[in-house]
Amino acid sequence: MKTKKRKSRWLIVAAVIAVLGIGGGTVWGIWRATEAAAYTVTKEQALQAAYAHAGVNENEVVTQRVTRDHDDGIYCYEVDFTTDSHHYDYDINGSDGSVIHSSYQSLPGYNDQTAGSSEGSLSEQDAKTIALEDAGVNEADTNYLTVKQEQDDGVTYYDVEFCVNGTAYDYEISVATGQILSCDHDQEGHHYQHHHGTNQTVSSAEVMDYETAKARVLARVEGATDAYLKMELERENGRDIYEGELYHQGAEYEFEMDALTGDFIKWSVDYED
Repeated sequence: MKTKKRKSRWLIVAAVIAVLGIGGGTVWGIWRATEAAAYTVTKEQALQAAYAHAGVNENEVVTQRVTRDHDDGIYCYEVDFTTDSHHYDYDINGSDGSVIHSSYQSLPGYNDQTAGSSEGSLSEQDAKTIALEDAGVNEADTNYLTVKQEQDDGVTYYDVEFCVNGTAYDYEISVATGQILSCDHDQEGHHYQHHHGTNQTVSSAEVMDYETAKARVLARVEGATDAYLKMELERENGRDIYEGELYHQGAEYEFEMDALTGDFIKWSVDYED
């Protein structure tokens, strides 16, 4: 009798393992199929898109790496490469090859001989011009253009930030040489969800549109304009929020607003000395 009971138990266990194995395989197969459908751009195409955006020739590249990633509901390629002078970091959309994020940084010891500025003579206007020219945009087309002098590890630099057509730029430019120490750019509100194997920008009627959200922020600060407003749509812990900064008359406002209800989750003010 005991032998039969043991045999029955083992048969049940074997059946459960078989079901789990089949189910796990099915889930894995669906995930692989979904991923394959999302990536219509090849690794080589993603790499070439990053090179083209950076203005770098392939023969200048010393090392490179391309990996697949899935972040905030979007399938993308993480592309990293290095030349003799800079290190570059890109996120390339796996479905259309667009640049989601890019940044580059000068390597230690690199001295940009084309800076065209003598020791310690760079002005805020010079720094702004260098950043705008590198980004290929006109000042008239920017929002939230700020220039601040900062210092880190003994290096004094200008931090230049601005937004153009939904893309946020952040430059660090050496005061001593005019060299671009680092550059970072992100598509604002670049938030995706995955649905039936395709990447779609979130445009649900429930999510407040950018212009309405902007108006709610500006209404809280009398006289403020969007020229000094930086705001982007993010998803945190399953919640869509608008977060950003607003400058007006020597005050810096930081905020987070629920993108569904328009309620402010966070609102703080920092007055400049």
